[in-house]
Amino acid sequence: MKLTLLPGTELKVSRLSFGTARLHRHATTARRQALLAAAWDQGFTHFDTSPYYGYGISESELGRFLRRCGASATAASKVGIYPPGGRTSNAFTAWTRKALGKIVPSISNAIVDWSLKTAAASLEQTLRTLGRDRLDILFLHEPTPQLLDAEEFQMWLARQRDAGKIRYWGLAGPLERFAEWVNHPLGQILQVRDMISAPDTVKLTLAGRRPQFTYGVIPSGRDRPSVQQVVREALVRNSEGSVLVSTQRIPHLRELALTTF
Repeated sequence: MKLTLLPGTELKVSRLSFGTARLHRHATTARRQALLAAAWDQGFTHFDTSPYYGYGISESELGRFLRRCGASATAASKVGIYPPGGRTSNAFTAWTRKALGKIVPSISNAIVDWSLKTAAASLEQTLRTLGRDRLDILFLHEPTPQLLDAEEFQMWLARQRDAGKIRYWGLAGPLERFAEWVNHPLGQILQVRDMISAPDTVKLTLAGRRPQFTYGVIPSGRDRPSVQQVVREALVRNSEGSVLVSTQRIPHLRELALTTF
């Protein structure tokens, strides 16, 4: 797979990045590790995760994988949204919480916390989980401007960079949530939605920003168009950055990788 120098950074990533939001849906660690290894074999060098994904399972599994593949892979994680009841690496525990959440929805509601104290503790736990001294990108996960102090957070992120704990930071989520911060120092790297019906890439271009990471390009449903075609179109819209994709089936990884040629 082709690599690209992410616009505005010195970070080199694969043209397609692998998202781990659904990694926990595989029943065993062996199957999760096999999927990550297959993505690596097909040329995916950048992996995106969050403490919230799979109640922590996705981040934990990615950590196991990164310890095997070494420093040549890059990784991004997030702060701001956390799993109810804390992180777990146990699939049975996660599934039990989800099942109980269907009966008592409050049990499975995400915890939204924009305190710097929680963000600092989360970053430290992410570094331990991933087995790394430094995270390539730390995103604010779907931030709401009214809930946090942008200047305070930006200064905290700069301190984490200066301490060698992160390389870059940014904002991840639908662009409308943080459109006012597109050209703010918080938006060093933007990871925005690029759905067919409403691509954020157009809005970014109008705001004077080149797309960096885009996600949400693969539609769901039986009547969806060719996955390969929509990914190729997304790569055109995001011609210099990386398109975030995910699949639970190993054969699909090669099909996705071929779209970059």
